[in-house]
Amino acid sequence: MTNDLQLPDGFSLVAYDHIDSTNEEAKRLALDHAPHGTIVLARSQEAGRGRRGREWVSKPGNLFCSFIVRPDCPLSEAAQLSFVMAISVANALVKTLSENGAKPIIQCKWPNDILIDGKKVAGILLETASGSQSNLEGVIAGIGINLQHFPAQTEFPATSLSDHGAVNVTVPAVLEIVCDLFAKWYVIWQTEGFQTIRSAWLDKAYGLGSPVSARLASETISGLFETLDPQGAMIVDDNGSRRHIAAGDVYFDETILQHVV
Repeated sequence: MTNDLQLPDGFSLVAYDHIDSTNEEAKRLALDHAPHGTIVLARSQEAGRGRRGREWVSKPGNLFCSFIVRPDCPLSEAAQLSFVMAISVANALVKTLSENGAKPIIQCKWPNDILIDGKKVAGILLETASGSQSNLEGVIAGIGINLQHFPAQTEFPATSLSDHGAVNVTVPAVLEIVCDLFAKWYVIWQTEGFQTIRSAWLDKAYGLGSPVSARLASETISGLFETLDPQGAMIVDDNGSRRHIAAGDVYFDETILQHVV
């Protein structure tokens, strides 16, 4: 399915019919010195996962892949890659759906989801392949995109490109677009810094200015989603107190957002 795949300069593909997890294989390859731009693609996964170890249903027909990225940045800034990939995937879906005559609202939900009309269509999982507290050797950016199907029983409503008119979309076609856009936005991030990435992400932010609850390990913070800070943390206005949330599960008031999305 990938014989005619056209990738940007500096990118290469390792494809499997079936694998445990593209992220795990990308880690193995990264530790074996696979170069920046190596992409691991699988038709299906038996141990696909999202954030915090949640299962990612990985049946054939959807896109499952992981990028090996070796950025020139300290470990503390590596999480910004999630936003770089989110913008790339979101814009790839805009392009794909518009080519199929559809114009739904595509947004980025903090910290790592892409939504179509308020329903999850894609997720991003960022993991380090190796590194120390101060130096970064490699990052794995895994993405899953629902092209043809999606799980019915999920905590957050899900959807697929097929459900929005792109019934004949293929894995290679979407991957090509994602790669082209990631190559572009990666260079922007490396040359211009995170501020440009932050602005582009906020332009597509889901729930901006709306009530949100963030479940952390030791507490739940509720307030209004104000913006992102310069490092990508979510800023929540909690009755006048600006709380910076670097990691957590966030939940929006859907009764309010349904009038916006």
